[in-house]
Amino acid sequence: MHKRNKNKILIIAAIVSLLLIALITRRVYKSSFAVDTDLSKLDSETGAIISVDEKLFKIANKYDLEGLNKLKAAIEALEDKEEYEELYAQTKQAIFEIENSDNEKSIDVDKSEDTAENTDIDEKDTSESEDTTNSSNEDTANKEDTSEPDKKELSKTTQDTKDVNNEILKAPMLASKEMNKKDYIYMDLAAGTIKINGNTYSGYIYETINGSTTKKEVSGNHSGNNKYYIYQSSASNQAETGLITTETESEKMYIPIYDRIVGSGNVGSTSTAKTGINNNKSVENVINSWRTSVAATDRTATANYIEISGYGSNKTYNITIDNVWSTNQSASNTLNTGGLLVNGANNASSKSTLTNTKFNIDFEGDNRFGQIFYSALKSDNNVLSFSSQNDGSIVVADFSATSRNNHFRSIIGGQDSASAENSYGMVFNSGNIFAGALEADNCSAIGGGGNGVGGVTINGGNVTAVCATSGAAIGGGIGWSSKGGDAFVTINDGNVYAYNYSGCEGPNRVAGVAIGGGSGCTSPGNNNTEVTINGGTVYAESTGGVAIGGGNSARSTAGNAIVNINGGTITAKSVGDTSKGLVASSGIGGGTGYTRGGNATVNVKGGTLDTGDIGGGYSTNNGPIGSATIEVNGGTTTGRFILNQGTFKLTNGIINGNATDNGGAVQINNGTATISGGTIQNGNATNGGAIYMGDGTLEISGGNIENNKSTQYGGAINIVGGTINITGGDIHNNIATIDGGG
Repeated sequence: MHKRNKNKILIIAAIVSLLLIALITRRVYKSSFAVDTDLSKLDSETGAIISVDEKLFKIANKYDLEGLNKLKAAIEALEDKEEYEELYAQTKQAIFEIENSDNEKSIDVDKSEDTAENTDIDEKDTSESEDTTNSSNEDTANKEDTSEPDKKELSKTTQDTKDVNNEILKAPMLASKEMNKKDYIYMDLAAGTIKINGNTYSGYIYETINGSTTKKEVSGNHSGNNKYYIYQSSASNQAETGLITTETESEKMYIPIYDRIVGSGNVGSTSTAKTGINNNKSVENVINSWRTSVAATDRTATANYIEISGYGSNKTYNITIDNVWSTNQSASNTLNTGGLLVNGANNASSKSTLTNTKFNIDFEGDNRFGQIFYSALKSDNNVLSFSSQNDGSIVVADFSATSRNNHFRSIIGGQDSASAENSYGMVFNSGNIFAGALEADNCSAIGGGGNGVGGVTINGGNVTAVCATSGAAIGGGIGWSSKGGDAFVTINDGNVYAYNYSGCEGPNRVAGVAIGGGSGCTSPGNNNTEVTINGGTVYAESTGGVAIGGGNSARSTAGNAIVNINGGTITAKSVGDTSKGLVASSGIGGGTGYTRGGNATVNVKGGTLDTGDIGGGYSTNNGPIGSATIEVNGGTTTGRFILNQGTFKLTNGIINGNATDNGGAVQINNGTATISGGTIQNGNATNGGAIYMGDGTLEISGGNIENNKSTQYGGAINIVGGTINITGGDIHNNIATIDGGG
């Protein structure tokens, strides 16, 4: 027999025997050979495909220290042993545990004497196996020649177990993974707070030498080439993670592996509308579901935190967090706080002075924080990026569904102090992010702190932001007696879900925006906001406020906004809530104000957009609607463009009208509108199925207006006032119930 094939058969026999004895003792290794080990690959050349589930009780063998050492030697002899590095490490760990046991160093499993119809898998050493011509080797050789090897049974021997000593297999950790010590600087958050500043780093790790575990400080000089790996052990596995040294093995690095939190990611989860974090509208539900799910794991929380601060410029921080769960959080709204603090020291009132710095956070597993603090000015030119290569998740929300620990500061972003309220440079690349603010928090989900600017870029992954505040779910910070914060948001790809359900309480109640600027209660909305969507799937919903655009104001003027739609699939909805005295506002555009609506610049060049009204913001006190500069040059839009003052241009693209009162697709109350291309279709209105002309100027030189209808006048265009000039285009198949089909 080929030596490689023979070694692989020995591996199979030892593996299955190990699984059997683990089952018998009821002390199963979760880090055992059954984990992530494809037995069919181990014996693919001989064709003896082994399924543990089906064959477990059909294979007899002797499992002892000698057998494990043979398994170890067999793997070492394989040409492709790199494929079985994890199996190799687990084998050596099992050898170590048996050798260091206070009990007998082997487990004997007697074989049944009934061999009439069974094939014996012999665990004799390699040299003896090469010389023998017994029936076992003959059977194996025949197996190599058969045309249907998969149907052969490797063994049918039954086992009779006698007095197995349960103490030999000591209770192991849930699961672990060996890491290359040279790849990262490892620190365990359970062992202590971790601080990385401009020049140095410090933290802790557990070290176990020959069974004795102590806490060890990890410190050194920070460099842009450093890569930090921050994990979190639990009380039950601290002795089996971190640095492990035994009498037979040199120092190795292990990190814990935990079961996934239900619904925290797309891979390996059972995410539903009630338990998943992606597109979950209820912060309370996420908090409670995460608590319930984590209780089924071996994980425990810590009050320790990760702080990245310091001074200097042109720094780089490469940090991986793996199943971190920090409850560090303070009720103060003017201090830096949270389980992860970036560019700011814990409990300080200002940000750090780092500039031109990149903070790269890669996250694995399921991570949880009460708040993530990050603050940076535009001039700082800093970037905080979040990425996950393995569908990891980060949930950021208060730990109690009734608390208000994040009051006035953002869930992910700045706090309420003027020196640390702005959050420019937040980037989300991949993975699953949930940022949720309770109504009692009255803060933004992702973006600026109180009155602060939110600079956010989303390049991929799943990002869900939920709040009930005058701040934006994604964008500018809240405004109370001072204006709402500005926002600069770019979405290039991914799935983005933003919900804002309420606003300021009391007589000055104002709704917030889903994506865009912050709103003000007794103060104005934001000054300037720009939202650009180039791709991805975006759902934005506000109760009583603009879904995408400028901030609102309960007692003053609303915020202005620039909105660019270049691609993607976008749904932007504003809905009412009579219980809160809130009525629906615009889907996209300027904010809704008391004395005046906000101005809007809207450019649609591509993508698919489903929304309500688009244009200048409304006034809740019969004030003027904000002016609008609108250009449609591509894409498909379902909604209604409103021009109260300003300009509207349609040169390309499709506008599908909504069912509404006046103007199914375009309402012109003043200003100048020109149509030179594109299509307006499927509008349905009381007057003006496609276009309602109240005043201003309309020029049509091209394009199509078709398949629109009105229940009263003007199936295509209803002209009440103003000036209209038609020199081209195609107007056909429009219907009016009373007069003016077109």
